[in-house]
Amino acid sequence: MSNVTVDAFNSSSRHAIVEYAVHTVKRLGLKPVLVSYGTKETVLNLGFELIGALLVFRFGDRILNDLAAGA
Repeated sequence: MSNVTVDAFNSSSRHAIVEYAVHTVKRLGLKPVLVSYGTKETVLNLGFELIGALLVFRFGDRILNDLAAGA
């Protein structure tokens, strides 16, 4: 079995387990773990995460190399 097939199966299995858990929580009447706050909140969150990713991309190598040199 190729790695791609195994990865696809693992991803599909995780998705099914999470989906089952979400429906179980809903049936039990518990508060949901994930709450959608709307399009504006989602766009702001994606922008914030993009800025974080760009900072890691820009400065991550330098910081990690400094840590590796000191070890």
